[in-house]
Amino acid sequence: MRELRLLLLMLLILTIPLNVYSDNLFVKVGKDFGISPQLLYAIAVVESGVKPYAIGVKGARCRDFKEITCYQRGKWVSLYPENYEEAERVLRIILKKDLYYDLGLMQISRFEIERRGLDPFSLLDYKKNLELGARILYEKIQKYGYSWEAVWRYNGRIDYAWKVRAILLPKNPR
Repeated sequence: MRELRLLLLMLLILTIPLNVYSDNLFVKVGKDFGISPQLLYAIAVVESGVKPYAIGVKGARCRDFKEITCYQRGKWVSLYPENYEEAERVLRIILKKDLYYDLGLMQISRFEIERRGLDPFSLLDYKKNLELGARILYEKIQKYGYSWEAVWRYNGRIDYAWKVRAILLPKNPR
């Protein structure tokens, strides 16, 4: 039964049309990691709204980041710098204050960045960010199979898989 569900999930993902973004980078990275580009794109939609410089910050307030599009959601602030320079300035403030953050297109967590010994500024490059996000998802797939569990473990919340699924399977596709 589990194998049938996995097969149906894979067939479903592969039949959904991919919105073209950045010279088919999702297709290339998906092929490199053996992950559906549609799934990678859906995760980027849920994580950042496909905004390459999006930064989520825990324990901050919008007023700390003047002139940046900002939304407060409880303990988290969602920031949307318009370009690399703004994102770099915001990231410097976050690092100086030692705040917890998620970074870029795929919202790579501070934990993952530090665990891998990476320079967070390098992940403001959306290509590197997408590649690392795909690598993290690939590692979850290796551990949990090509399944919704692997998808929700990318983010850490069970309801996350439902959000990704809603992007992949809109209620009224046209």
